[in-house]
Amino acid sequence: MPSSRPRAAGWAPRILVIADSIHARKLFARACLHFEPHAEILAAEHPAEVPPLMLSEPPDLLLMESDGDRPDRLEPLLQWVQCVVRPPLVALVGNQPVPWPATGPGPSADARPVCMGWTALPPWLAVTLPRLRCRAELAALRPGAFGDTTRPGHLVTTV
Repeated sequence: MPSSRPRAAGWAPRILVIADSIHARKLFARACLHFEPHAEILAAEHPAEVPPLMLSEPPDLLLMESDGDRPDRLEPLLQWVQCVVRPPLVALVGNQPVPWPATGPGPSADARPVCMGWTALPPWLAVTLPRLRCRAELAALRPGAFGDTTRPGHLVTTV
């Protein structure tokens, strides 16, 4: 599925939304675009659609509707996602979010998905999307001639 909006010049978050219902996919997109109007939103109805969408360019954020899903059902998808060169931040959102087990098999503690209810999504996105932007802009910085950090090319002014 193509992105919902054209990509803006410069960095814009690439967000992959996985939800069975079109209503949930629209809620995810609306919440993301509220905080990042130029975000590129990709949507999938089923987890099986995720690998092809991630192969061209991995998303920065993966949002999944988790109502009724158990961690053992989601674990194969999440393990595959972690194998991507630049794994995205993963959030499971639902009316009854299933907390990821603190122990036992599954992703390492730093790679566990964030689990939250629908009401917690907007405040979480308000904090998370700017952090993703900062992370991307910091990754774009390159060391200068003396090891100093220089500004990305699109921020450098010429005199």
